[in-house]
Amino acid sequence: MTGTLDKPALEGRDRGAAPVASLFGIIACISTVGLTYSLSMPLLGLLLEAQGTPGWLIGANAAVTGVATISLAPLVPRLMRRLGVLPFLIGCTTLTAVSIVLFPLLPSLWVWFALRFILGAAVTGLFIGSEAWISYLAGESRRGRVMGFYASALAIGYTAGPALLMLTGVQGIAPFAAAAAITLAAALPLALARGDLPPFHDEGEARLIDIARSAPTAVVGVLLFGAIEAGILTLLPVWGVQNGLDALSAAQLMMWIGAGNVALQIPIGWLADKMDRRIVLVGCAAAGVVGAGAMPLLVGTAWLGPALFVLGGALMGLYTVGLALLGQRFGGSDLATANAVYIIFYGIGSMTGPPLGGSALDLAPGQGLPIVMGLGCAAFIAYALRRRAREG
Repeated sequence: MTGTLDKPALEGRDRGAAPVASLFGIIACISTVGLTYSLSMPLLGLLLEAQGTPGWLIGANAAVTGVATISLAPLVPRLMRRLGVLPFLIGCTTLTAVSIVLFPLLPSLWVWFALRFILGAAVTGLFIGSEAWISYLAGESRRGRVMGFYASALAIGYTAGPALLMLTGVQGIAPFAAAAAITLAAALPLALARGDLPPFHDEGEARLIDIARSAPTAVVGVLLFGAIEAGILTLLPVWGVQNGLDALSAAQLMMWIGAGNVALQIPIGWLADKMDRRIVLVGCAAAGVVGAGAMPLLVGTAWLGPALFVLGGALMGLYTVGLALLGQRFGGSDLATANAVYIIFYGIGSMTGPPLGGSALDLAPGQGLPIVMGLGCAAFIAYALRRRAREG
């Protein structure tokens, strides 16, 4: 199969101890960027709302990030081959910091559309390059655990971003300056990995469509994850209010989702190293079905939080295990292309999830969000099991 790794290649990459310092440096970089990115998203929305910007325009401005991801991700592998992985990631980190600090200096909604596009493009490049590099260094026997550690660190970064915003406030240049400074500092740990550069300099054999056809379960899984994650981030508090929770209690539901994201990725990654990763993906989706079905039944009880904890961790597992499955199937420059495809499908899911979830809440107030989540997970289970039966 074009672009897949044969068994000897996998074994050759798996000899010796994992390059812990290099992995730590890359994971530290992308997790720190995740922190600043998660700070900027609510910050920009709050500032636009304070300026009286209509809600649809705020949403459209945020959606530009997804447009940048989908449109520019195919170019990332070529840029990494031309520039080299390390210079490319340092350039993306610098571009992220510059675009963040320009927001308060150029306070125009239409300029912010352009800056959001640039920010989205830079962060997309960082994720594709970092994840492909991490997967290359992980080695097959420990790939699931390494990806689990990466996903946990990333989840911590995403959780810390809004917390940092509480310290800096939303007014003035302070939050933007803090985010830009932290982003620039994120490039420093990459020096730890300069001795373990991946072989992404050669022209890959696999095209984007080849990747999607060769690892369909992984890309469909990340499509589902992108849709549900974006839907939860946008609509879970709304669902809580519709079910009688006050605004603060509804917002706190996200803390349970985030805690599950952080705590459960390493155990899920361990499972992905011990058994067929496609089955682990099915297990994550099955937990999604059960968790979504339990949500309406547990509102107002002490069990809702723990259920969301498991639900959040299981759904994040779709992303973690999908990355491990990509690394299992592809190597060399094809691994960078595979990660580009992965991010494209994630971006498509992120753009479609909130409208679907919002429409479901309109049609079935208080019930629609978990219904559409559960149906999506059930459909993925059917698809993944059918693919596994065909592939053997």
